[in-house]
Amino acid sequence: MDLVIDANIVVSFLIKPYIVLDILTKNDLNLFAPQYLFEEIDEKLHMIINKKKVSQEKLDYLLNYLKEQIKIVPRDVFEIYL
Repeated sequence: MDLVIDANIVVSFLIKPYIVLDILTKNDLNLFAPQYLFEEIDEKLHMIINKKKVSQEKLDYLLNYLKEQIKIVPRDVFEIYL
């Protein structure tokens, strides 16, 4: 199944990775996200670190994992639908 994810899903993953990872890996999912997804996440990283007391190293590891799993869709592909 194809699934488009947004920043809310990624933030949930960064906060509670094992719960979201369990959902994502139990299904045969192809993950897609808009090109600006990781820019949005970068803006929220300080909030995640402060609120959840997560280390920068752990967040970097989780983000790298996500970058391997998510197919990024360039803006020009979906721009006509905005």
